Amino acid sequence: MSDIDKVVAHIRSKLTDLNTPPPDPAYDYSSLGLCVIDAVFSIGAHYSSTEKVVRQFCERFNWIKEGRGTVEETHD
Repeated sequence: MSDIDKVVAHIRSKLTDLNTPPPDPAYDYSSLGLCVIDAVFSIGAHYSSTEKVVRQFCERFNWIKEGRGTVEETHD
């Protein structure tokens, strides 16, 4: 079994239902852009400060924070 096969087998054993999103609100961003902001600002930081950055970004640019896949992004 190759290393990749081992990784895939491990993922499949831990994440049994890939069609159901994780229940954690941290995974409920409405867009990929917010996921990127979260990823960049969480490097070497406390997660509470990352949450604040995402919240402030959404307030400043009028984006909806929660609701994965429920809204379409619009650009001004």
